[in-house]
Amino acid sequence: PLVPGNLTAAPVLSAECTQADLTWTDASDNETEFRLFRRDGASPSFLPIATIATADGAGTGTIVTYRDAELDPSTIHTYRVTAFSAIDGESVPSNEARVESCNVVTPPPPPVVVPPKRWLDVHLGRRRSFIRDRNRAASDAVFVRGSYTVIDVDTSVPTVLNDADPRADGVTVAVGAPGGLVLVTIPAGDPNWRVMRRGVYRWKSQAGIDSPVSIVRINTRKSEFTLKSKRNEFAAVPASSIVVSLTTQQATGSDSRPWGARELMPKGTRALLRLPN
Repeated sequence: PLVPGNLTAAPVLSAECTQADLTWTDASDNETEFRLFRRDGASPSFLPIATIATADGAGTGTIVTYRDAELDPSTIHTYRVTAFSAIDGESVPSNEARVESCNVVTPPPPPVVVPPKRWLDVHLGRRRSFIRDRNRAASDAVFVRGSYTVIDVDTSVPTVLNDADPRADGVTVAVGAPGGLVLVTIPAGDPNWRVMRRGVYRWKSQAGIDSPVSIVRINTRKSEFTLKSKRNEFAAVPASSIVVSLTTQQATGSDSRPWGARELMPKGTRALLRLPN
């Protein structure tokens, strides 16, 4: 008989790793059986492991399959197959096919690109910052002016972020005090930003008097920011601490400091909370 062709061996993926599927092409029309041989590990000899009867009498091209279910998962197994006829004898061995392992090899996940860890160290007390609590509802005023330093957390080396456009990533500024909160979130690409000059950006709300925040100004070259708000409601009790948080350019930071309270009565003002110099 003619030699069987295209012998392949593939592991059956399972927890036990003890099986392999073999396939080959019948190249002859006069065999009565196929004889399968296996060599385990470094052994020099191929030993017979199975005889597969065939009723093929018409011709060639038939795909034959066999499952070997007695593998040692820690050993490399090599196979070859022959065609046999009691009248015409045995063919020469086929090509060799090898099974190295049936363990599923999961490729490592792609590396996760982590942006630099940045923290905004927010500094208040630069010039004047205050919260006014007025008698008239929705008329309290907030004016915060501060600066910030960008700190690379991975290296702990303070660096100033110059010429960074706040329109690219968006900005969130929040001011918290007893009884009220000022919060503005400006998404990336907001059309209300205006470039005053190089590195200076000004955002003005289009909601008019109904907006809780009227103006946000960021000077990226000097790392300064300003927040103005005229429609808020805060408690009349003087605040012992004010929390200002800022998120910009994929960095976050906050500052909490004691504010001095002064009782000022002109024009209906009940309390002026001012950050000490």
